[in-house]
Amino acid sequence: MRAFIDSNRIRERFESYFLRKKPVILTGPTGCGKTTLVETVSSEHRLPLETVVCYHDMTVRDLLGGWTLKDSSSVWIDGPLTRAVKKGSVLYLDEIDQAPEEILSPLFSVLDHRKILTIPSLSVIYEVHKDFCFAGSYNPKIGRDLLPAAFRQRCLFIPVTYLSREEETELIAADTGIDRETAGKLLDICHLIRHEDRVELGTRPLLSAAEAIKSGFDFKQAVLDAIIYPLSDDPEYQKSLREVLHAKGFLPDDSLKIPEQEATAPAENLPVEDSDFIE
Repeated sequence: MRAFIDSNRIRERFESYFLRKKPVILTGPTGCGKTTLVETVSSEHRLPLETVVCYHDMTVRDLLGGWTLKDSSSVWIDGPLTRAVKKGSVLYLDEIDQAPEEILSPLFSVLDHRKILTIPSLSVIYEVHKDFCFAGSYNPKIGRDLLPAAFRQRCLFIPVTYLSREEETELIAADTGIDRETAGKLLDICHLIRHEDRVELGTRPLLSAAEAIKSGFDFKQAVLDAIIYPLSDDPEYQKSLREVLHAKGFLPDDSLKIPEQEATAPAENLPVEDSDFIE
């Protein structure tokens, strides 16, 4: 479990609301630690966690559960919301803004004073377990659909931001075991991309780069594989970013060379071996 370094009392606020069973929505840019915060607090308090990554085509069945065939008989399989309500788990809806509005409707009676979950397919109503907790998260800058007002007003909202340079350096060094100087160089690259290229680059790629370095890969290769290449498949964008990082002294000259996969000749120009044909 990766540590969550508290910044602006974010963890303190979240934990206080969370343990009082208040529904909380975390908002913030990609990779700023929203999911890590939920996982950390749930783990430290030994709360079982049900995580659902929301998407536009999901249905109510994805939360409540549904009927399925087993040994030629129809059996009901509880969904994550039903399991959490019955067992007293944490329900965490990641990217909650992508969920269709009708998906959130069953949560209304769960999160307000009624504290019940109605499952029409079973004609049953469950009382919400006393230990049930709810959290959600999304990135408000993506420009997706707004959450319904009726749902928003049942929740507390906490904006989460990127850590300061010092905090992020401490996190990378502590989590991966690399030295603070190398962690600082990774942060310098990250801040350059965030501020000059206006890309939401989270801490996760930096941790991946640091882990690669700790495993024996050189700095340049780790930066290319964990930071630059995942940002875009466009060779021109990758090349321009390598040039910027070279100009700033972060990468050596050979980082400007086109990787082998980009330099491969078109198929029609390659020599053909007889064995390539099957008669």
